[in-house]
Amino acid sequence: MKRLGLLLLLAVLAPTVASAQGPDPLSRALQTLPGEVVFLRSTGPWEREGRTGSARILLVRASPRDETARLFLQWIAPDQRGRPGVIVQEEIGEVFDWRLRMDDYRIEREAHGTRVVFDATVLTNNQLRRYELRIGGPGDFKFEPLQ
Repeated sequence: MKRLGLLLLLAVLAPTVASAQGPDPLSRALQTLPGEVVFLRSTGPWEREGRTGSARILLVRASPRDETARLFLQWIAPDQRGRPGVIVQEEIGEVFDWRLRMDDYRIEREAHGTRVVFDATVLTNNQLRRYELRIGGPGDFKFEPLQ
């Protein structure tokens, strides 16, 4: 019974000891993520010339007083030590230029990449529109309105 009590005491105190040591490196890195980042989502794997990795999209609030956003696309691959890092980043400038508010999205994996369909509102006239982002290997993408 004493052993069970000691185990319970250790289980209760363990989180306190861990938090007293400070956050781990990953937790510290996540704390540096700007508050303007509205969402970050992996879109799936890519492969080019024998190299592989993954891609992700980041939607960032352009201004705290505005609903406009900026959309970024990043391709990630392991470095020489095997740690993942961003190797290419592109901004989808049309999202900001066309003053789009991204309302919803869905990701569809395809044979040669990924397709992301966005439901958006054009803020200048409140029209609902749908857009498509096709993602291939690093630097290969196309963003356009759907008919």
